[in-house]
Parts: sequence; C-alpha cells; structure tokens
Amino acid sequence: MPQDIKNQEPIRRSTWKEFVFQIFISVEGPNIFVIPALFKQIGILVGIVASVVVGLFYTNAMHSYLKCANEMSRRRNVPQQSLYKLPQMVFEEISCPRIGHYIKLYLKYEIIISWCLGLSLQWQFIVENLKLILSYYQYTPDNVHILACLLLPLILISWIPSLKYIDYVSYIVTFSIFLVTGVIVYLLVWHTPEYATFEVIVPVNLASLVTFTSYMFIMLSFTPLVFPLKNTMKNPESLSKTFGPLTLVIAAMIVLNCAITVLVYVEIGDDVEENLFENFSHTPLVLATNCFFALLAMASISPSLLVIIMAFWNDGLENHLCDSKYTKLYEYLVRSSICVFITLGVILVPSFTNLINLITCFSFPFDSIMLPAVLEIVLAWSDSKKRCTREFKLICVKNTIIGVFSLAVIVLSLIVCVGNFT
Repeated sequence: MPQDIKNQEPIRRSTWKEFVFQIFISVEGPNIFVIPALFKQIGILVGIVASVVVGLFYTNAMHSYLKCANEMSRRRNVPQQSLYKLPQMVFEEISCPRIGHYIKLYLKYEIIISWCLGLSLQWQFIVENLKLILSYYQYTPDNVHILACLLLPLILISWIPSLKYIDYVSYIVTFSIFLVTGVIVYLLVWHTPEYATFEVIVPVNLASLVTFTSYMFIMLSFTPLVFPLKNTMKNPESLSKTFGPLTLVIAAMIVLNCAITVLVYVEIGDDVEENLFENFSHTPLVLATNCFFALLAMASISPSLLVIIMAFWNDGLENHLCDSKYTKLYEYLVRSSICVFITLGVILVPSFTNLINLITCFSFPFDSIMLPAVLEIVLAWSDSKKRCTREFKLICVKNTIIGVFSLAVIVLSLIVCVGNFT
C-alpha cells in the first residue's frame, strides 16, 4: 500500500527538484507538440496572452490551496494534508461540515473521471503518433487495434505501487524530454525553409478560444499531484514561496510552450499539422525521434495514473475490502479496470477537440481555479477578527473575479461541447 497516501513516514524524502521533475513529466510530456496546432486557431499573439492569463490564475489558485492547507495544519496540528479532506476541514471552521463532505465526494469522483479522460487525451496522442510511424511502412491500422496492443503496457504501468518509486526515473524521463525537444528544434531550424509566412493575429471565434483555454487548463491541472508530492518532500514549506518550485514549474511550461510555438510558426508557417511530426519528411532521424517520443509519452503517464488509483482505491474501496484475504487481487483488478476505462475513452470520444471540451465543462476549472478561491474566502471569514479588515475585502474581490472567470470557462466549454456533439 502506498505509504505517501496513508500519511506514514516514507522511506525516502524527495527534494524540490524532484517535485519539479515529477510535475513536468506528468504534465508537459506530449502536450508541448500539440500546442502549436491549437495556436493556429487563435493566432500567436492571442495564444500567448491566453496562456499567460491562465497561468497566472492557476498559480494564484495553487498558492491559495497551499495557504489554506498551511493554515489548517496550524489550527488542527495536522502536518500532512489531502486535497479531498481540505474542503471538509475548512467548512468545519464555519460549522458547515456537510457542505465540505459533499465537496469532498464530488472532488474524489470528479478527479477520477476527468483525469481518466485526460489520460485518454494523452493516450489518443500516442495512438496518432504510432499510426504516423506505421504509415512510414505503408501500414495504417485501426485505432482499436493499436489500443488493444497498448492496453497491456498501460496495465503494467498502473501496477507501480507508489509515487515514490517514480522518483528514481524522473530525472531520466525529464532529460529525455529535453533531448527530444532539442532534436525537434534541430529539425525545425535545419530541415525546414528558413522563413515561412504566418499571421500573428487572426480572426478568433469563441469556440476556438474556449478550446484553447480549456486545453491550457488541462495541461496545467496537476492539482491532485501536489498534495501527495508535498507530503513526501524534505522541505514542503518551499512550495508556498511566491517564486518557489510551484511557480517555477508553471512558468517553465508556459515559456517552453510559447517558445516552441513561435519557432514552429517561424519555420513552418500557418500550414502546421496537428501532430508536429507530420510536418517533417520521412527520414530515419524523424522516425527514431517519433518512436522515442511515443515511449516517453507512455512513461510520463505514470504519475497521473497513480493519482487516479489513489483516489479510487486508497481513499475509497480499500477501506471496505481491507479485511478480505483477496485485497491485493482486488487492488490490481481495480488498477487494470481503470486502464480499460481510459482506453474506452479514446474509442468512444475519438475527436481531440470534443474530448478537451468534455473534460473542461465539468472538471478542471472547478477543482483547479474555483474551489481554492471559495476555500480562501471561507477560511478568511472563519476568523472573526479579519471580517471587517481591508485584507478580507481584497481576498473577496480577488477570488470573486477568479470564480467568475472559471465559471465562464465551464459554461462556455459546455456550450461548445454540446454544439459539437449535436
């Protein structure tokens, strides 16, 4: 049973560098080469501005989570916090434990479903990459056949016992991602025309802007990873710093995405394909890089997959089956079933855009942006000495703006999603 979930002292404490690498490999992975095609729909200038705005909102939200967690640790003398228990503890401060309980239940099942769909999105990218590789050899298999072949590796990845075991390979995977990025930059600079025509500002329609903003939410939404990783850190207080590891990893992802996008458009122009590898000629270097990147994308799926397993098994079913002699068998059946659900997500919702909007309309903006804003207001209200202060008013104004923004994204994503399915 993973020790970092049961709030026991882990064998090994991780550093802030390992925290950054864990977040980076679980989030950045294949996303970096999908972003340029999304920029195509709204233009580079609007895309960069939207990326920075979402990044600022998300950074503020994560610091709000940590602020609430640290305050509850101080009040309750509980050194380690859980994303699911935090809302319940905060609402207990204003004598509304039932509201906190319902939010806890919603968070648990929402994260399971939305992160499964998020991994379906990443799995879909891997499938498209493998189809592109096989097309070099004049073979175009059906998506279902590729998914059937990938199901066993996905199940084996899900059998990794705990997040702490991934620490040992995080450096290698992160270095490999940068290596592949370097090869892509080399191909862009030396194997494409020197100059290409592209539009910095293009006419933007609402659906494209919503899809782009939704994908940025999905890409940056590593909230459920933060608390388990924080509980295993040597110095978890460093995460609360304004320019600490949390801010660093968010800023690094946004800068890297924008830099790669600008380079792609300078070298390729407006004709960029959805899969970046489709823009290059079929050379052995491109084929090898594509194969290696597909393997890296599969390896980077492990932290997010373990978060789903922790929410579904460690914080749920295990409590009801712990007395059974078949507990371990049930655990691995649950892990394998989650992998089947992820695979079915790719089959049932094959459209990349539909999957993005489907995830966003009921999930990530709520737990990543809106919920921490609500918790910060409630926690500030629970202190009667602060209710009439200027600080409390600023907290209310700031978090109200954030809440309206996240609610608008949810509603617009729902409208776009319904329109695409009908």
